[in-house]
Amino acid sequence: MERSKIFAIVVAVVVIVVVVGFSVFIKRAPAPAPENGAESPASATRAPAPEDIRVPEKDSTDVPENVAVPEIVAPSAPTSQSSFRSFDIKVERGKFVPDTVVVRKGDSIQLSITAVDGDYDFVQPDYGVRTALPEGVAKRIGFTAATDGKFTFFCESCGGPDRGPVGYIVVSQK
Repeated sequence: MERSKIFAIVVAVVVIVVVVGFSVFIKRAPAPAPENGAESPASATRAPAPEDIRVPEKDSTDVPENVAVPEIVAPSAPTSQSSFRSFDIKVERGKFVPDTVVVRKGDSIQLSITAVDGDYDFVQPDYGVRTALPEGVAKRIGFTAATDGKFTFFCESCGGPDRGPVGYIVVSQK
């Protein structure tokens, strides 16, 4: 074979490999981060937070029955505006009780969840939380409320957000 034909074949193969490799990279590249402080887009388990939401403090008595009152509220750091908030939740008879946790953006959250009458699980995909909840065991789940919104949590083994126990973490900017 002539040298020029071999060179042309090698160049063609290299071009094909580069084009295929680049197209695979483009399909797998992560979405760019939001710019200028913009919020990340909504997901299947995230919606905008209600405008009129009020964050309960420890020993609050004027909250709806389904809203968790924190057991502990403490500053996250001496000069920080955010707080550490700890909540106790039970899951029984196919429901999270209470089913709503309301916090401020930036707060450090600890949920102590106890499955009372069977085995359940706790899943919140936006915050990357997934844990089994064996009957009678209190599991502690911690995360920082980094993004405002209304986040759905659920028991995946019970049928997911459409069929199983469902609850909400509402993160307020206020």
